[in-house]
Amino acid sequence: KDEEEDLLDKLEAMHGESDTDESFEPAIGTTSATRKEKKEKAEEKKREGKAKKEKEKAARREEEQRQQDRLREKREKEAREAAEREHLRVETERLRKEAEREERRKQLEQKELREAELKRQREDEKRKKESDRVLKLQKAAEEREKRKEEERVKRKKEA
Repeated sequence: KDEEEDLLDKLEAMHGESDTDESFEPAIGTTSATRKEKKEKAEEKKREGKAKKEKEKAARREEEQRQQDRLREKREKEAREAAEREHLRVETERLRKEAEREERRKQLEQKELREAELKRQREDEKRKKESDRVLKLQKAAEEREKRKEEERVKRKKEA
């Protein structure tokens, strides 16, 4: 009998129940209550399982939404970067063309200056030649005049 009581005490200690507990009901006539309890527990378990599945489903949806948001942000960032690269390419091309135009303008200006300088040099040479020719003609005319004068003087002396 002592052994039975020890075993009962151990069982009660494990389950937290004692035979002095007022809520304790004897096993007689409790089969329908037990079935009802089991049914309620099964339904509760079912509800908990359903709630857990809903929670997991919501978590999956949230994660999918976060992934879509990340993908969208990544695509937007890539699009912005591509637009910036295109803008830089266009701006670089515009600057390159502008520099080429400026270089051509400078070359044309230099060419015009060289041509103007050559023209001036040719005109200077022409003027110098003309001046030399005029001087030569003047010298020749003076020389003729001198000879004529000498000839007259000579004829005067002879006469």
